[in-house]
Amino acid sequence: MVEVELWITPRDLARIGSYMLATLKSRDVACVAQFLDDAMKPKLKTLWEAKGYGYQLWTDTRGLPQAIGHGGQMLSIDRSRSRIMVVFSAKSNYLGAQRSFHTWLDPQ
Repeated sequence: MVEVELWITPRDLARIGSYMLATLKSRDVACVAQFLDDAMKPKLKTLWEAKGYGYQLWTDTRGLPQAIGHGGQMLSIDRSRSRIMVVFSAKSNYLGAQRSFHTWLDPQ
């Protein structure tokens, strides 16, 4: 079994999210945009309610992707509003990050 660790800062993760969002919007690099489109579609059903799994991305029923990393790291992309959310936490319990994500999506 191979284990790979990615050491990244919140700012770097935000840059990745911004690049993904810009690529999806501009379609300048067609093969990358197509890969991202495919990656954000559920390929596998999961045990989590309302969650699917694409290519290294979790997706919810709205098709919104989340990259969930080690500990409390998370990148969420909201294409319809052109925004990203980055969460970095020392806790590996994703419940708090999930609450933040859903509040961010559906502000009261």
